[in-house]
Amino acid sequence: MGRQQLSRVFRVFWLLSSRAHLLPLLVVAFILALDGLHVWRAPELLIGRPKEWIRAGRDVATPLRDQIVIIGIDEASVTALGPWGPEWRRWHTALVRRLAVARPRAIGFDVYFPSPHAYDGVFAAALQEARAQGVRVVLARAYEPRTRSFMPTSPVLERAASGVASAYLPKDVVTNLVRYLPLHMEWPADGTAEAARLVPALALALAAPEEATLAALRERDQGRLPIRFAGGTGSFWTVPYHRVVNGEIPLEAFAGKFILIGSLLAAHKDFYDVPGESQMPGVEIQANALYTLLGGPVRAAPWLLQAALVLLLAEATFLLCRRYRSRARAVLLIALAFGFVLVGLHLTRGDPPVDLAVVPGIVAVLATWVTYAAVEKRQVRQALQAGLGLPDFALRRLERDMAGGPLQKRVTVLASDVVGYSVVSHASNPEQLQAMMGAYARRMEEIIYRYGGYINKYIGDAILAIFGYPLDEEETAWRGVQAACAMQEALVVLQAEWRARGLPGLAGTRIGVHTGQVTLGYFGGTKQQLDVLGDNVDLAARLEQAAGQTSGRVLVSLETYAELRDRARGSRVPVVLKNRPDVNEAVAIEGVGSTLPPTGEATGERRAV
Repeated sequence: MGRQQLSRVFRVFWLLSSRAHLLPLLVVAFILALDGLHVWRAPELLIGRPKEWIRAGRDVATPLRDQIVIIGIDEASVTALGPWGPEWRRWHTALVRRLAVARPRAIGFDVYFPSPHAYDGVFAAALQEARAQGVRVVLARAYEPRTRSFMPTSPVLERAASGVASAYLPKDVVTNLVRYLPLHMEWPADGTAEAARLVPALALALAAPEEATLAALRERDQGRLPIRFAGGTGSFWTVPYHRVVNGEIPLEAFAGKFILIGSLLAAHKDFYDVPGESQMPGVEIQANALYTLLGGPVRAAPWLLQAALVLLLAEATFLLCRRYRSRARAVLLIALAFGFVLVGLHLTRGDPPVDLAVVPGIVAVLATWVTYAAVEKRQVRQALQAGLGLPDFALRRLERDMAGGPLQKRVTVLASDVVGYSVVSHASNPEQLQAMMGAYARRMEEIIYRYGGYINKYIGDAILAIFGYPLDEEETAWRGVQAACAMQEALVVLQAEWRARGLPGLAGTRIGVHTGQVTLGYFGGTKQQLDVLGDNVDLAARLEQAAGQTSGRVLVSLETYAELRDRARGSRVPVVLKNRPDVNEAVAIEGVGSTLPPTGEATGERRAV
């Protein structure tokens, strides 16, 4: 799929996801499509580690586990019988003959016999005697992963044994743990020889006769068996090698059992990391693999069940996103995903355990959450842009800065109102009033945006505008006063236009301007409305009401006038403000000097009107 086609797919997904009721279905379809591409294998292996820690901690002291016995070649055995080497084949001869009398179900040597030796004849005779008594004895064949080939085995022993199997334990490339057992391997590995055949795993050769159909036992993941660990090291009865050879253990203990013989010597370096355990002996991993084959491998949950659970999680996430916001939403969705993981872990404790793929469910929660939040953010941005007229960079700044809640910012607040609006409304018909107020609002908006402000809200015919954050935060007082004077001048032009059209016109406007600290945030129970609160907003509104008492009709606070630095002409006037006895003086603006370039013209960010 080309880049353009992929881009179109994402655009279609984005368009359809804006239709809320389609979002869960789209997420599920996306996850199932990735499942068909086997995308989840690597993350599922990582999630599988806690699954198998839980599984390894189960109390599985069952008769099945008791059917497997490990005879360990440990330090005590080396001390008692002599240094490890090919000469131990005479001890293997005595061991096989003694165990054959007990009639175990099978004997497996997790020990390699790479080269011929003088003791091979007597050892081979013991192997043949065991076969004659109905006891299968399987030898291990060494595998070299670097050359992808099997090492040779003593031909005499190979012919005498019931079978020769692979004891190779590969590490998972993702977790670096031994988690899977290759049920069979091809020998030669390149498959070029005419005699190429499948070599079964040691555990498989012990669990079933040599003529067992390998194809019937192939598991998912390309013939690899997920090992169901019965527990940590020591989960199986382990007997020192020398105690069995010396007859210290009654033969009845081995009757009807599967016996694995392997090294526990640190010098042999036959230890591997497994889920929930570090440095488990290779022979014990073989015992766990045999335990898995005898009891049945971990069953995968049915595909339809997993798809239904993914859809349920996506739908639940969607409903929670609609019902809750912010932190409550995050807490509930994290709890939902964590609960699903716990369900998956609980199923692994069943008997037989069920492997529920939890990664697609977690992705369903995250994908629905992220997509819903993105759609919601886009809707908020569209609503803000329609209501406030802010450019994209300002909206992004708002979204980023207000992620943690309301902000404290120093801005200039402009409050304006129409003088005698009720008189004008009674003197005009609805069409005339609509034409005048529409023209008035458009002209005032244009001026406010031109000087770097934005309209926070309309309250009837009143306007509340902000200069500063999230737009240009410099010279906010100067820009606010320029805008106020320009609004008064624009009204004079509008009055002339209205009179020429036979409209009654407006009596005038009064404007109050104040600079100070305010609180910006989303209030009113919805994120669709950005609002500003605080005493300084109230002071601007009180100055607007008092502006009707002055001749200039633009009244600014002393704080705002101090920031103008002689760029405006004004005179101090006494004022009486409702509920503000601390303010008894303001400045009536009479005119402004040279103006700064309007923000829209300077930056190119001008709102279309």
